[in-house]
Amino acid sequence: MTITLNKYKIYTVSDIIIPTYSKRCCMEKTDNTSTKPKTRLIRLPEVLSRTGYGRTSIYRKMEEGTFPKCLKLGPPMEDLTQFDSRAIAWIENEVDQWVDSRIGERDANFNN
Repeated sequence: MTITLNKYKIYTVSDIIIPTYSKRCCMEKTDNTSTKPKTRLIRLPEVLSRTGYGRTSIYRKMEEGTFPKCLKLGPPMEDLTQFDSRAIAWIENEVDQWVDSRIGERDANFNN
């Protein structure tokens, strides 16, 4: 049995999964004319993992303005009879920059 997942082909042989690169994916040139990097959104469990903070601390710091704001993934509610998507996420680069700035502050205080 062969399963194609993203750029990998996974072959199952007697309960062993062996990931291999797909030749088609690796051999073709990608038409990536955009120089802008892809923006990746990360959800709360990933933010908690990267920062070491708990949920309440993240939201408190957002309110204080000392942590990047989250963004709603669903559309604004115009019709109250429709499904309310309350899902939120953070922009990965903003969270990474916040972590880097904490490291920079630590290093600056340590050297003084």
